[in-house]
Formats: sequence, structure tokens, C-alpha cells
Amino acid sequence: GAALDFTSLEMRNDEALVQHEECKADPEALVQQMLRAAAARKVPLGGENGLERYDQWAYDKILSYKDRIGAFTYLRLTATLLEPGNLALFRGFVRDLRGGGGG
Repeated sequence: GAALDFTSLEMRNDEALVQHEECKADPEALVQQMLRAAAARKVPLGGENGLERYDQWAYDKILSYKDRIGAFTYLRLTATLLEPGNLALFRGFVRDLRGGGGG
């Protein structure tokens, strides 16, 4: 069978509109549309980050979808990610994504 992978799970409307107001961007609605379409067709949906982000706000947005996606691919293993503060946030994100919780 087929599966679908969709990007930009870390994006929020308020950030997209500030950066590209003329485009009337609505990344959250686009992700919701993909989630509904995949569920309606019973196609497994995975996700990934579209932007290079290392902040809790982005991680929290991704986590808000965790119960509706079957897999998540983190793009961009960079030196910036491996900086101590960023790596600590990333470890917490991975723990939460796997259901470990505990902040």
C-alpha cells in the first residue's frame, strides 16, 4: 500500500503570515487538510519539518500532530542542532514524540 509524507508540521499561521503576508499563507489549515484526506482514504500519514528550527515553539507544534501521524522525520542534522541548548531541547522533543513525556 501507499503512504503519504507531508512537510511543514512545525509551521504556524502567525509566523507564515508575518513572513509572507501577500501569499495569505495558512500552513496549519494545509496540514489539517492533509490529515483529513489521509484519514478519509485510510492512507498512513507521516510528517517532517520543512524549516531549520531548533525551538520549543516549533517542537510543540509538531507534537500537536503526534497522535494523527504514523511517523516523523526530522530533517537537517546540523552543527547548530548539536549545540548544547539546542540538543537538550531536541532530546526532550524526541522523548515527547515517543510518548515519554516528562518535559
